[in-house]
Amino acid sequence: MAKTLREKLAAHGRKMLSARQQVDLPGFDQPLFVRLMNGQERSDFERALILASPDGKPGDNPAGFRAALLRSTVYDQAGEAVWQDAEDAELLGLPASLLEPLVDAAMRLNGLSKADREVLEKK
Repeated sequence: MAKTLREKLAAHGRKMLSARQQVDLPGFDQPLFVRLMNGQERSDFERALILASPDGKPGDNPAGFRAALLRSTVYDQAGEAVWQDAEDAELLGLPASLLEPLVDAAMRLNGLSKADREVLEKK
């Protein structure tokens, strides 16, 4: 039986979602992996930046671009997320030089441009 276009797209999407990029951080002895977000995760990521705020006012997200992106995309070797929503202060307390290789890999893998980043950081 021939596969429908939707079935072919779904199979291709599953294959794409299985991709991950290893990021080795200097001086850190455990590999970290950046993965592709699915459509729902990308929407949640964008919504968190645009709408989330402690006082309910749109466009005021204290977690920021880095935290939202890294929470959504960085995993350990076992496939477990490294950071959870409630851990933004810990995440953002790490040196920027440690976070930027992860941010760069996550942006590259997920098709986020520098222009996207600028727009989302202003939200």
